[in-house]
Amino acid sequence: MPGQWFLTQGSGGISTYAILFAKAAGANVIAITPAPEKAKRLKELGADHIINYHEVENWGA
Repeated sequence: MPGQWFLTQGSGGISTYAILFAKAAGANVIAITPAPEKAKRLKELGADHIINYHEVENWGA
């Protein structure tokens, strides 16, 4: 997966495991969450980019 992009939504157990797995495989990770405190944790787990969908109105466009 090196060079591939991986998108995960949420910050629960499955999403956090997916981030770790994708990073171990060499992917670039984008994580989507509504909470700033959760965004910090996702970044600590290795997410390259965080999208807070409460702050970014057209994040999916």
